[in-house]
Amino acid sequence: MDEKDALRMEKVKYEITFFDDLDFISEEESGYVPISWVFVPKGEEGTHMLSVNIASFKGHVGLKSIAYIIK
Repeated sequence: MDEKDALRMEKVKYEITFFDDLDFISEEESGYVPISWVFVPKGEEGTHMLSVNIASFKGHVGLKSIAYIIK
């Protein structure tokens, strides 16, 4: 995360939610910076999608998705 954004995120309350192929995995109801989260991919071979949602308690939402491959 950009340092400028990290400083801004320290001043708001938000939650972080993780999804794998649109299936809920985990949630951190009190987001904080920096955050570390370990993801161990499981499932069938092929391309999958990991998504992270950040939602502030004031209604702001951010989403980042990345594709990953299980061989």
